[in-house]
Amino acid sequence: MRLHPSFLALVALAPLAFGPALAGCYVDDPLGPGPQPDAGSPDGSADAAATDGGTGDAGNPDGGNPDAGSPPTPCTADSQCDDQNACTTDTCTAGFCAHTAIPVDDGDPCTTDACQPSSGTVTHSPIPRCWRPLATTGAPLARQDHSAVWTGSKMIVWGGTINGTPAPQTATGALYDPATGTWTPTSITGAPAPRASHVSAWTGSKMVVWGGYGASGYLTDGGIYDPATDTWTPMTATGAPQGRTNAAVAWTGTRLVLWGGISSGTPLGDGASYDPGSNAWTAVPTSGAPSPRYDHSVILASGRLVFWGGYDTVNWFQSGATYDPVAAAWLSATPTSGAPEYRERHSAVWTGTSMVIWGGDDPNNFLSTGGALDLGTGAWTALAQSGAPAPRGTQTALWTGSAMMIWGGCGGQACDPEGDGALWTAGTAAGVWTAIPVSAAIAGRYAHSAVWTGTQAIVWGGHTAAGRTSTGGVFSP
Repeated sequence: MRLHPSFLALVALAPLAFGPALAGCYVDDPLGPGPQPDAGSPDGSADAAATDGGTGDAGNPDGGNPDAGSPPTPCTADSQCDDQNACTTDTCTAGFCAHTAIPVDDGDPCTTDACQPSSGTVTHSPIPRCWRPLATTGAPLARQDHSAVWTGSKMIVWGGTINGTPAPQTATGALYDPATGTWTPTSITGAPAPRASHVSAWTGSKMVVWGGYGASGYLTDGGIYDPATDTWTPMTATGAPQGRTNAAVAWTGTRLVLWGGISSGTPLGDGASYDPGSNAWTAVPTSGAPSPRYDHSVILASGRLVFWGGYDTVNWFQSGATYDPVAAAWLSATPTSGAPEYRERHSAVWTGTSMVIWGGDDPNNFLSTGGALDLGTGAWTALAQSGAPAPRGTQTALWTGSAMMIWGGCGGQACDPEGDGALWTAGTAAGVWTAIPVSAAIAGRYAHSAVWTGTQAIVWGGHTAAGRTSTGGVFSP
């Protein structure tokens, strides 16, 4: 019998009072096929010999011709040693010709590095669907149930549950710069109280964090972090909604809107919007709202929010509703005809025309099914199951601009960490899945974070088979 997800959520939130080498990816593997000086011969010249069947001088330690038994070539000047291979430096040393390969290794495990002997041109060809391990020097403490945002140039991670007995929450965080591969800690001066399972959003210039669970229980305060000045500004608690975890949140472009969640074992059917410009909260109306729930999803679609799915401790849902944050009104319920089966802890992304739902769990199983809701026609289309990742929940999902990236999560009978995923593209009515295999560069995990930079995904933290982690990876699709 699979452990019920509500029980697992409670364990992950402890001490909450109660309640919730990639295949084809050359990771400097000396056994890998084809041109890859990153992992080739000690002098990095394997590609020069492999790409065009050239002289192979670089692999011949005696500096002679390619035949291992050939004697070295005598010489009196460098000009006598030209092997017509632009990928070697030819010299006359101690009376014999030596041919040293020019360096081609760029140190990136996600490129195939090669040299063209006829021209000496060095190339670094990207390897599709490849993971690079994230730098750990200076990384924040290992944690799960934290938050992460992308600023346009850096990833900010903050809060979460760290290791300890019992496991405490933290008010620490850090900025990761993928351009330099370095971490910089966020200030703790003026930071909100330690917490986990809070909501977070990037405003375009600042990070907003609110709610969650901490040492004093469910929290109704929050803070605004400015990475340009490394400073925190408190959010007003006046008009703030009831403290909660497992809410759905979105940034509309001018305000943070959250709805639903759970507090002290009670699912919630209310919410609020926060305007950082005026530091003011406005309640989301309850008239027309979906029934109370948590572990649901939300997407921002053309200025409107679509909430869907979730759980209320008794029922799982395949329903939702659209909310207009400008008019502060619920518009309509999402259609249930043709909708994916009810679920919680699933993924949701907006493609520009459709809301795509995938994975999650129902009363008995983790799921590998999904559907796309065309908000123009109101019609659901089931996603292809062929090639889809194995059933799971709590995975991360990102929209790359052309595909939905699913990775990680937990599956099996006891929320086992998953280390694979897939890219879904809408090439056909049901879409097409392309596998993201398990990689030695990043351990499987759940309760982690993921951000999309515009060209790459950055995954960090979470819970692996070995426990909470401070590791991560960068994925190039």
